[in-house]
Amino acid sequence: MTNVKKSHIFMTLLFISILILSNIVIFKIRIIFPSILDIKNIWILQGISSIISFFTPILIFMAINNKSLKNIIPLEKLSFKNLIAIIFLGFTIQPLLDVVASFTNLFFIDEISSFIDYFSNINYFKSIFIIAIIPAITEELTIRGIILSGYKNKTSICGILVSALYFGLMHLTFTQLLYTFVAGIIFAYVVKVTNSIYSSMIMHFILNATQISLAYISKLMLANYSDTNTEVANITNDILEIFGNEQTFIFFNSIYKFMIFSPFLIVSILMFRYINKENIKKLKQRDLELKNLPKEEKEKTLGLFFWINIIIYLIVMLFSLLGDNYGL
Repeated sequence: MTNVKKSHIFMTLLFISILILSNIVIFKIRIIFPSILDIKNIWILQGISSIISFFTPILIFMAINNKSLKNIIPLEKLSFKNLIAIIFLGFTIQPLLDVVASFTNLFFIDEISSFIDYFSNINYFKSIFIIAIIPAITEELTIRGIILSGYKNKTSICGILVSALYFGLMHLTFTQLLYTFVAGIIFAYVVKVTNSIYSSMIMHFILNATQISLAYISKLMLANYSDTNTEVANITNDILEIFGNEQTFIFFNSIYKFMIFSPFLIVSILMFRYINKENIKKLKQRDLELKNLPKEEKEKTLGLFFWINIIIYLIVMLFSLLGDNYGL
């Protein structure tokens, strides 16, 4: 069995685990510990569900292939220069991703803001643990770890695009599909260049931690300046009259912010590429060698399980739409 096929099968296992196993775990815990549904304890339920959903297919994959995780995923240590570049890049890509997210929200309900707003009602550090730390570990080990590593005998662009697509599909929403696909391309690229899963873990953590932190800051500002709420509401209403609705305003506002901060993004990209110029050169040479392989020696990029994964996603999304529209 080829490494690519193993990656597709692993993704199928991940889908099954997220859709079935996590719901069984949540159901059982809710019966045994009813108080877990309290807003103060919900982070425990979310954490347990996430860890089980992601680590179960990882353990199955390692057992089937008789390999340890350290022999599958790229674990090269980051240099200090690379660490600084990755942190800088983690912050500067956010205006770009905000544009992508706000564009998607023109057509679909913004579920993510509601999710983040919900968790901003609990302890800040618990929210960071659930929204930033756990995803930065579990999602990176699965997508940029096992799945991307399965494409080690394919060109970089091939592995980057497929892993990014799976990253988008894994979230099982239309709202996050494009946003996570773009983020997945960036994350996979830095992993390929640095040969280190730590690079995408750091960027993933920064991205999610920033979102929840901004939600907390917004709530604190509104609480401390409640006297200005009426004035802010009036200004907001005037703005919405111009743009038609809140989503359109947010979209154009995100473009405005991206234009302001784009120079920082350009600098961070150039800095990252300069620090890793030798790695990038080797990566390009490796890609050229893979392109020149005889056709019979090349692994098949897609396959049956790839299309099974696409079908699973579409079925789940269809039921989600039916549920939203008809209350199913």
